[in-house]
This record gives sequence, structure tokens and C-alpha cells, in this order.
Amino acid sequence: MPRRRRAQPTVRGPGPIAAALLLVGRATRGALAPIVGVVSPLGWIVLGAAVVSLLVGALLGWLEFVALGAVLLAAPVVSIAFHALRAYEPGDDRRYVHWRTSARTGQLMVRRFEETRRSQLVILFDADRDKYASDDEFELAVSIVASLGVQVIRDGTLVAVVSEATALRTGTASTLLDDSCRLEPVTTRHASAREFPRAATLRLPPPSLVVLVGGSGLAVTDARAVQTLFGRDAVTIGLRADSAASSRIATVDRLRVATVGSLADLPRLVRGMS
Repeated sequence: MPRRRRAQPTVRGPGPIAAALLLVGRATRGALAPIVGVVSPLGWIVLGAAVVSLLVGALLGWLEFVALGAVLLAAPVVSIAFHALRAYEPGDDRRYVHWRTSARTGQLMVRRFEETRRSQLVILFDADRDKYASDDEFELAVSIVASLGVQVIRDGTLVAVVSEATALRTGTASTLLDDSCRLEPVTTRHASAREFPRAATLRLPPPSLVVLVGGSGLAVTDARAVQTLFGRDAVTIGLRADSAASSRIATVDRLRVATVGSLADLPRLVRGMS
């Protein structure tokens, strides 16, 4: 029997959604934390362009310039970071010898470098039918997922979109929209709120930002369980689709959960969470 296929979900955009999402993670961890490492020339160019875009956008009120600056600022400008020292080995570049430590220890020590991780966004779609009060609420949640995913893909950020039934293709905005048409409510087989995201992201790179999307039945404890699963290396936020409620943001012990009453409120809510 062929699967039922809905029309493509409503997508809210364009707008600086992805930029604000990335800044949520940066702001929570400290966007301007001291960096010890080697910044490539391209990194300094990107950082300069980000600052200029933010200033021009703020002065002239051009949101798209603000969005561009935010995306550039959230992008990884440090391509190689200094992590530790190790003993010199034949063939090591002497430019990386740490002379002060070498003099203190009496042994040549060199800086050990490591490539930094790119920003990785994971969108978790909780399709458990018990979390939704109506079909319209479920469709709103699907539209939230599609809106976020499409904007992030267009901004060139790595993103994975997974539900309890499947992983959606994110190669292009079109393939994501096509797969979102097949999302349906499911009867969950998972024993806890941690089990679904654990199983769905087992083969994915460690995320820097996790967005949990569900219905009005999505509890703060569900988002908290996801937050503890990924630990302090990732920022977790929750988005609850509830067309019967007014849109708002709640913060409980550094965990942010937004209630989305209308898709039109999504850009404002995401910017407010940054």
C-alpha cells in the first residue's frame, strides 16, 4: 500500500533564523571566549566581514545584513587550534617549538594542533502522537522543522534532521521539503525521552546545537533529558507547537523552551532565544 503523502509544509522565510540559532549556541557558551590558537588569514577576513555586516545592519536597520554578520560570526574562524604540548619528534616543524617550556623542562616541546569542529546543528522531531493535541498541531510542528531546516541549509550550515521513524535528507532544501511531506505521527516504542535522540543520532557527528521540536505535550523534562544526553558541549533548545497558545519563551535553569503558537512567530522567537 503506498504511503500517504501530504502537500509540502508551509515554510516561513526568508529570514535570519539560522543565524539566530547559531548565536543561541555561541551566546550560551560565550561567543567571544578567549581563543588560543592559530587563526588562518581567511579566518580573520571572515571575522572582519562579520563585524562590518553587524555594524552596518544595526546602524541602518537592515536585518539581512545583521543575519549575514551573525552567520559569519557563528562560523568557525579558527581552522587550527592549539590544544597541548608534546615532546619533539624528528620531522616536526621547529616553528612550533615552545621555547619557554622547552627551556624550563630541558626537553624540546612542540605545540600540538588540532582541527576545530565545524558547527553542526541537529533538529530532533518528536513524532509521538501522544504529544499532539490535533492534526493541525502536528502540521505546525512539521512546518517548524521544515522552516528551520530549509533556512539552515540555505545558509550553508551542516544540519541533520531526524524523527523517530526516519532521517530526512538534507542535501538540498528541496529534498528536505520532499521528505518532510512523508512525516506522520507514530506510536513511540521508546522507554524514555533520552532513548529516541540517542538512537537517532548514534551515527552522527557530535552536535554543537540541538533543537527539539514537538507538540504541546512536549514537556520541559523531555528537553532536559535531551540536554543531559548531549552534555555541555552542545546547546539544547526546545520548540513546542501549540496553536491554541500564545507564543512565548520560557527559561528554566539555562534551558530555553519556546511555545510556537503560529509559524509567523518563529523568526521572532528564535531571535529572542539568542
